[in-house]
Amino acid sequence: MKIRKLTIQGMHKVSQKSYEFNQDVTYFVGENGAGKSIILEAIQPGLLGYIPGYAKTNESIMKHASGPVMSIILELDSGISITRIWTKTGSTVSSKVAVAGYDGKPSELTAELIGEVEMPIFNFNEFRSMTANKLKEWFISFLPSSDSSLNLIDELKQEASKRAIACDDLIAGADGWIKSRSETGIELVKALNAHFKDEQTFVKGQIAKLQGTIESLVRYDDAETLDEQEIRSDIVVNETLEAKLIAYEAQKSMQDQLQAKLVTAKATLSAESAETDSRVIAAREKIKTAETEIENLQKKLSSKNPDADAKIAELTKQIEIMQADAADISSAIAELTKKRFSLPTSEPICPYTKDRCETATKLAAKLKKEADELDKQITFKEEELEDCSPDKIAELQSQIGAIVTESRLANMEIQSKIQTYQNEIQLAKSEINQISHMYDNVKALESQLVDIGEKPTELDQLQLTSKLTTLREQLSKIQANKQYAELTSTVTADKFKLENELEILKDWTKLTDANGLQSAMMNGPFENLENDMSTYLTAMFNASTTAKFNLVSKANSFSFGLERDGQYIEFDYLSSGERCLFTLALIMCILDKSNSKVRTIIIDDILDHLDAANASYLFESLKQMKDIQFILAGVKECEDTTICKPV
Repeated sequence: MKIRKLTIQGMHKVSQKSYEFNQDVTYFVGENGAGKSIILEAIQPGLLGYIPGYAKTNESIMKHASGPVMSIILELDSGISITRIWTKTGSTVSSKVAVAGYDGKPSELTAELIGEVEMPIFNFNEFRSMTANKLKEWFISFLPSSDSSLNLIDELKQEASKRAIACDDLIAGADGWIKSRSETGIELVKALNAHFKDEQTFVKGQIAKLQGTIESLVRYDDAETLDEQEIRSDIVVNETLEAKLIAYEAQKSMQDQLQAKLVTAKATLSAESAETDSRVIAAREKIKTAETEIENLQKKLSSKNPDADAKIAELTKQIEIMQADAADISSAIAELTKKRFSLPTSEPICPYTKDRCETATKLAAKLKKEADELDKQITFKEEELEDCSPDKIAELQSQIGAIVTESRLANMEIQSKIQTYQNEIQLAKSEINQISHMYDNVKALESQLVDIGEKPTELDQLQLTSKLTTLREQLSKIQANKQYAELTSTVTADKFKLENELEILKDWTKLTDANGLQSAMMNGPFENLENDMSTYLTAMFNASTTAKFNLVSKANSFSFGLERDGQYIEFDYLSSGERCLFTLALIMCILDKSNSKVRTIIIDDILDHLDAANASYLFESLKQMKDIQFILAGVKECEDTTICKPV
């Protein structure tokens, strides 16, 4: 497939423009900044979805856009149209791809559709900066390898036999690894070379670990003459002695504390002993006296006051008599008053004559006499009642209350005295108990004192600990020397074995690298590359010129260039125009050997290193290569107007 039309929208300074490629060779010419490179650059994201040399992200693509939307449409001669659109919304960039005119109508462009389209190297200066070995590896990486009848295990055995080292395990491991792989030919050799490099790294790590182990082991010369059994016995003896000393020191500390307390208690008791007995005697006398006083007061409290009781009884009786007399007198007064008011108040009149008569006069005198007598009796009774009035009764009751109050106060005074004596008894008992406690404390402390015996050793704790530390350090040195003797032999043997294996792995790595078996297996592919490139070079050069690759097993001896009239000219010594044509021939050969269905080569500034005659011959040569499409750009004018398109 070849590109027939390119449509760009919103890329750099191109708002929207289409370019047609009706011929297999198209040359865009224009001044710097005219937009030639934009055309070539747009083809790459159109096919790949990214621009080689930049990050493969939508954000990186949008840095080439002039607005929020950028699109590229590629139309191929097979009828397939590829449309890619990038859209920026805020800080997010999204992309879409659509493929039209394809029976399967895939939603995305796939390798099955166009094959491999990106070349391994885009910057030729970077390509030429590689070392000879790296250049050889680069060519080997894309050239198809020829079938080889090499038996890799036999090759490895033969290489290993150069060293008098047993390597059966390495041979068996390599054999198993090779059988587990699906690659064949040079691809298997490349994979085996990478495997040996990994194995070298692993073995080096193991050697470093063993070396670290050896360096970590310590041997003590001063421990060689020590007797391990004797030291262990001394440790047991001194550990037992240490335990006894710790127990002794703990008991001694406790007894010292008890003794100090006892001395203090005895000193306190001794200082007060001169007056202790007198204080106890005085306290007991005080208790006895107080108890006697309390007994007397309680008797006095329980006995009655006869004078007060007699006076209260007498006053109570008087009150009762006065209350009874008052009731009788009041009743008599009421009776007399009733009789007094029952007498007629008007003068009697004769019922017959309706006038006073002698009888009525006598009757009136009699009634008056009765009324006067009743008035006298009432007045007398009222005078008697005065002697039994409520005020006089209340006065007597007040006298009774005063007597009761006086008696109660006397009782309270007695109870107060009793309480005072009880407090004195309590204080006296407390003083006696305090003195008794002092004696008891001394006895308790004396009872706790025991005989702890003699100190188990003359050494103190610090000295004994130091001695044990020394013994344990000596034992550790003896054990370290044992470990040193045991491990040194084993680790050194293991390290020696790994070092031998490392040397063999280095030999095998060199055997399988680009200067070893890979070179031997690539003679045929390099010859094919020379023939293919020579075909293109003969067409591009107006002379009999062929490609030449020097494939030598010696390291950093790989080179390539032109052979003209039997004379080899290395690439670095070619003219700039010859290097340009050699590179173009190499790119065409790479395209021939790739699986790309898009048969297009894009080159910028193609004429910078060619004169007018060579440029004209180059374009004529390119027009003859019908199976490849060339899209070129430059600032130099081209004489062939059929392929030249101004920008």
